[in-house]
Amino acid sequence: MNKKMYYIQNYNYNQMQQFSTDKNTVDRFLDGQYMGAAEFEFGSCQDAWAFLRENAIKLFSIVVSGGSNRERKEVKFYVITTDEGYERFKEHISIHLDGERIGRITKEHTGIYDKFFSSFRKQKFANAWLDVSCFVSRSFSNSEHTDNAIFFTDEKQTALRTFLELKRQTQPELKVFDEVFCYKDTSSFKICGLNEDDSVSVKQKYSKAIKMNALDLWTKTDLIGLQINECIMDEALRFNI
Repeated sequence: MNKKMYYIQNYNYNQMQQFSTDKNTVDRFLDGQYMGAAEFEFGSCQDAWAFLRENAIKLFSIVVSGGSNRERKEVKFYVITTDEGYERFKEHISIHLDGERIGRITKEHTGIYDKFFSSFRKQKFANAWLDVSCFVSRSFSNSEHTDNAIFFTDEKQTALRTFLELKRQTQPELKVFDEVFCYKDTSSFKICGLNEDDSVSVKQKYSKAIKMNALDLWTKTDLIGLQINECIMDEALRFNI
């Protein structure tokens, strides 16, 4: 099995699902594209997400140069994986951006190159990708291939929310007057009500109360000790902790 990224699942970030409380998983806000391959149907993606939950992952950022030789530009990716996975990502991501091996390096079309460099495809592009190659290759004999999973996106908000969700161990136990943070806001909120529909009413100073899903909120204790790569600490983890 090729050690390069080979099986990659596409995802779209869907804010409209943020008030769903039936699943404490990334499925609440990431819609996975059906890839039409048995490897995905038999749990490889679930195994990859489980790996990210259970291992020492960090949130990294990297700027990659891509495109044709005549027109090259830089793309910034946010990457959630282990230290080992990040080294693998740095080594192989460029082959998805060179425009020369489209369709020949992955099982299904990823749209990575098309999103940033092609003007010919008019489809809705993915917001994020999950490399699950190593989990598919468990059925192959390859002693050099170790388990790892790599989630990457060009959108900071998607990366931060996914990272915080993966680091969440349980649904938060919130009380009125608790100070909480939301993944998409730089300021803290105070809880002013716990509602029957499982939403939480929060407000900032001198503002009106708004409803939020409890699963979109983190306490200061939740945020302390998160393994954020220091090069994006100020940019990605914007909370004052």
